[in-house]
Amino acid sequence: GSEMCIRDSITYTAKMDSDNSVVFGDNGNDNKVVLTWKRTSGDYYDTLIDDCHVYSFGINLTKEFVDKSAQNAEADGMYDYVKFVIQNTWDNYWVTAELNEEEGVYYVTGHVENEEDATIFTPVTSGDKYGQIIVRGLEDDYYCVSEIQTFDGYTLLTAPIYVTLSAETDNSKECDI
Repeated sequence: GSEMCIRDSITYTAKMDSDNSVVFGDNGNDNKVVLTWKRTSGDYYDTLIDDCHVYSFGINLTKEFVDKSAQNAEADGMYDYVKFVIQNTWDNYWVTAELNEEEGVYYVTGHVENEEDATIFTPVTSGDKYGQIIVRGLEDDYYCVSEIQTFDGYTLLTAPIYVTLSAETDNSKECDI
């Protein structure tokens, strides 16, 4: 007789909350998945449990004007005219994010194939920190940050900013999952 092999896969996505509940740094975020499945023709079921740590990274960029202090640039509304986009150059996608206005931080929500659908990052002033673009929730990879608009009378950055986010394995720590 012939045998048939059926291979199934399950993919899920989850949107990160736009707040500071995500752990950044060495501890990572627990990501526990419990999958239970059963055939409709019987009572037999099986369960698969998978645990891992998910590490998340961020970028902190500060926009400066050569002839203006940060306070004067904010007072003149100059940051409102500055726009950046972020591209993951390894996987060739554009980053999408939501701004948590209370914190002044952008949190990654996903990615898109086309630049026109990407989030436009505008510098934010929060407290005594002027003109910052803080993006959290990026994976370790290669990114290109491009300025696509600036305040009238100023020139765009002549070259994009290339950022490499990389994780290092620490074998001295035992995994507790």
